[in-house]
Amino acid sequence: MSRSTSLIAVGVILCLLLSSLAPLVLPGPTRAQPADSPWPMFGQNPQRTGQSPYTGPEAPGLKWSFATGGEVWSSPVVGADGTIYVGSNDHNLYAINPDGTQKWSFETGFLIQSAPAIGADGTIYVGSQDFHAINPDGTQKWTFETAGNILSSPAVVADGTIYVGSTRGRLYAINPDGTQKWSFYFPGSWIGDLYMFPNIKSFAIGSDGIVYVHAPFPNHGFYAIDPDGNEKWRVSIPFFVSTPAIGADGTVYVGSSGEEGKLYAIDSDGTQEWSFTTGGPVTESPAIGPDGTIYVASGDGKLYAINPDGTQKWTSIPDSGLIGGAPTIGSDGTVYVSSYVPPWPDDFRLAAINPDGTQKWSFTTGRPTHSSPAIGADGTIYVGSMDNSIYAITRNGVEPDVTTQAPTTITTDSAVLHGRVEHLGDFNTVDVSFQWWAEPETRSETASQTMNQPGPFSTQLTDLESNTTYHFRAQAVADGITIYGDEKSFTTVNGFLDNPPIGEGLESIADELLMVYVWRPATQSWDMYWPAAGIDTIGTLEVGTAYWILVDSDCTLKYGTRNWELFEGWHNIAWLPQ
Repeated sequence: MSRSTSLIAVGVILCLLLSSLAPLVLPGPTRAQPADSPWPMFGQNPQRTGQSPYTGPEAPGLKWSFATGGEVWSSPVVGADGTIYVGSNDHNLYAINPDGTQKWSFETGFLIQSAPAIGADGTIYVGSQDFHAINPDGTQKWTFETAGNILSSPAVVADGTIYVGSTRGRLYAINPDGTQKWSFYFPGSWIGDLYMFPNIKSFAIGSDGIVYVHAPFPNHGFYAIDPDGNEKWRVSIPFFVSTPAIGADGTVYVGSSGEEGKLYAIDSDGTQEWSFTTGGPVTESPAIGPDGTIYVASGDGKLYAINPDGTQKWTSIPDSGLIGGAPTIGSDGTVYVSSYVPPWPDDFRLAAINPDGTQKWSFTTGRPTHSSPAIGADGTIYVGSMDNSIYAITRNGVEPDVTTQAPTTITTDSAVLHGRVEHLGDFNTVDVSFQWWAEPETRSETASQTMNQPGPFSTQLTDLESNTTYHFRAQAVADGITIYGDEKSFTTVNGFLDNPPIGEGLESIADELLMVYVWRPATQSWDMYWPAAGIDTIGTLEVGTAYWILVDSDCTLKYGTRNWELFEGWHNIAWLPQ
């Protein structure tokens, strides 16, 4: 189904007045505790921390891709036997074997845009127009009729209760046999998780059974609901908020979609501990690392790492810009996020960010995604895409190795960048280039070169701004894998007058000249060149060298027969060959 059709369909459903609730129950076993699987639900656990007990690949390779009949906005989950379950806009829930072949599909009758959840007995729970329980063999176990569509991602807790929210403003607690335990009504609101409406999000459940959920209307209420379905407390959070995540100490972290988005830390009693302001809306669920670090994506294109006390640890900008899904954290602390360059390009990348905020690698697929990555027991990463596919990304042999070398020939508006392919790994060729930027938000890439053996490569940057610091790093791409060298930087020379002919000197500025410094590229430093006042002339300048001069009043600078009017203060010139 197209994006426009999805919007119309959801809009129609949200406007329907549905009848009273009645569960349609079919026989089946009643045990439904959380599955002992690598990734049984959105965020890996009811607290939605996004932590995996497994480590993803050191370098990525495509294991397989599986095509569905519609865009994949659903986040995948992984069963104990390695089966991958994911929904599609073609109305089907797919069960995919670890080798990428289809196990079965289940037709729900409407879009599936939230993640499924898996019980301990292998039952798969998924929301669509109603809420479905599906046996591991793909047959229907029971269906629970809800008021409105199911756009939230369900969660299964230790006592077997299944929680899910609907677009008609109800949070349901459902017994393992498909009967209703209780429901809580948020008048005039909805509960869900849909990218097209970033204000519609899901919920998280604490280890004490408290459900934390946001109801955007009428008062932007953020609620705590106890295990019996009673309101414990509520607070008001401006704008629409993300799916919350809950730390080990019970602190609830939730983002806000205001123009300058915020992450809020809220105690289990509803008291705000702190708030952290990012540069854009925070609509994706935070993730929480083993050390308590909170990772959150912002609409300004940055991934923020925030300490438990609310201070910033670091920010990172994935090489392809905007982040399209909630982060996932490997057991080694690597953070995996989906990112893309707007508007709606065919350049979606899964980015791996090291614990220190540097980028480890990125993997390019088709169109962008709202899907959050899931990590299997063997380290394979699964993620959906709007190109109708789900991708399995794993280690693919030995990756290439590339290093960034020191730049040379730095002038006021150009520099030569250098890199080196140390080895090709298991690949016959690699495409090498450089990323470079003055500001992280405006990264550019140089034209690529194909190399079939280890060795150096270089390229010249031109049309740079003078007196500006630029950053760059070498990169090598092979079969969709991008490997990066370390980041280096350089600063361009601070402006220059027109190139004088070789042999002409700086002359006749008399007593106004106070001081001259010369740039020494070998030591990357300025040395005093002429230390006195009252100098009438300076002899021939060194070709290819930059100079600072200080004048104490307005004067005329002469290059041979050419004159320039100088104002009082410092000036920079470069003596370059024509």
